Amino acid sequence: MKLFVLGSVAFDEVARFDGRFSDVIKPELLEKLSVSFFVENKQHFFGGCAGNISYGLGYLKTPATILGVIGNDAANYEARLKGLNISTEYLQKTEDRTAVASIMSDQMECQIAFFSPGAMANKTVTFTLPGITKEGDILLVGPETKDRMLAAIDQAYEKKLRIFFDPGQVIHIFNAEELQSILSKVELVFVNEYELELLKSISGWDEETLLEKIPVFVVTRGEKGAGLFIKGEATRIEAYKPVKLGEPTGAGDAFRAGFLAALHQNLDWVSAAKVASLMGSACAAHGQTQDYVLSSEQESILESLGFSWSKH
Repeated sequence: MKLFVLGSVAFDEVARFDGRFSDVIKPELLEKLSVSFFVENKQHFFGGCAGNISYGLGYLKTPATILGVIGNDAANYEARLKGLNISTEYLQKTEDRTAVASIMSDQMECQIAFFSPGAMANKTVTFTLPGITKEGDILLVGPETKDRMLAAIDQAYEKKLRIFFDPGQVIHIFNAEELQSILSKVELVFVNEYELELLKSISGWDEETLLEKIPVFVVTRGEKGAGLFIKGEATRIEAYKPVKLGEPTGAGDAFRAGFLAALHQNLDWVSAAKVASLMGSACAAHGQTQDYVLSSEQESILESLGFSWSKH
């Protein structure tokens, strides 16, 4: 079973607001919204959903192929991925600039993000499923352009790949008909609590219908852990509490990396979700979307879950 990851590859600008968005943004005044957030801790990182997931997979020494689009300014990012033993053979390149994500979090782990797609928006770059894929391989379809996500799902479905749908903050680009078609073809869906509400609202399907139609459904809930639903049957996955909360950005991608890596080692769904939770906590505590590492205690927990860990 091979792993393929489609999604954004971007440079991240990450900042934390020392307050709560809800203290500044008033729902009753949204039509007249005009706000400014003062931040002193803006940092720049390698990012993008596919890039972040690939870091986690590389850290766990899990082979994978990244499918995405980069610009002419990302030679250092491509070299980094190769250094993690992530295949970049099918990483598409344009003469545009690489995508940039600007992400701000508040004290409550709420986020406001702005995404400039750069190379991803190049209309000449179409998606073609790599010829090396085979029936039973896993394709994670993460946030990308609408056309490329739809093409990836259709092609993977025709070739009988296992499709994991991770729409993230781009759920809104699909209409009800498109979402219902997607959800009828996938094996697993990843969303957080807010994304779940959007998914229900746009698709027109309530939670009961979603859980009935989608074999495996994962809802991440930050420091509350995650909900794992297998054919509608719920299992609560506890969060592995970090010593301190750094920056939540990227924790969801780390969660997905842990999940995929565990499945690659043939762990069951519940064990995979626990490995995922551990990775998410490690990322959140570290404060960066990438470059987090597991402590010796976390490595031991990983081993206790049945994951074969090779020490770095």
